[in-house]
Amino acid sequence: MVRTFFLPPQDIDVPLNKILSRSGIPGTSKPPEEIEEHLNRAIELVNSVATPQAVYETVKCSWDGEKLYILNKELKGKLIQQQMRDAEYATLIAATIGHTVENLISTLMESEETLLSFLCDAYASELTEAFVRKLDEHMRNEMRKYGYVGGARISPGYMDLPLNLNTMIVQHLKATERIELSVIPESGQLSPRKSVVAMIGWKRS
Repeated sequence: MVRTFFLPPQDIDVPLNKILSRSGIPGTSKPPEEIEEHLNRAIELVNSVATPQAVYETVKCSWDGEKLYILNKELKGKLIQQQMRDAEYATLIAATIGHTVENLISTLMESEETLLSFLCDAYASELTEAFVRKLDEHMRNEMRKYGYVGGARISPGYMDLPLNLNTMIVQHLKATERIELSVIPESGQLSPRKSVVAMIGWKRS
């Protein structure tokens, strides 16, 4: 059964040092005075329009020697062996903070508010990651109750995991209908850009 997960952006803790690092100011958790007001404004603007939401489903894994089958599709490679080996189940995930954030960033850029647009983009990227970490934590707590421990969360396009798995996962979860997350056919990239598609393998603890 496909489940949904939603959090108001104000309830998601996004470390300031990560936002600054994403903005090209690493090694500090205090913004320079000249951008502090702009950064606070960027956070306020993104939080006012972002809709962090996800759909996910846990499905059975099937192994044939070194080959893993999920939804009747063969998955193989180094990353699968590292993070999914002996998994009994896999959770498929599609998450996004919505198209309105991209519209905001584009509008600011078109209005020549370049710095504000840049900071909104940096914060939105970190907000997406922090939201998915919250979902990850939620799922691990749930699976722990049933005696399962998860591997790392892995995404298509990372290492040797094919990017075209984005399409399989998004279609299976009906993410386009449910949370307006789609895959661009020509590139396999996600739309909206501030989105994550991933999977986690679960084995007995």
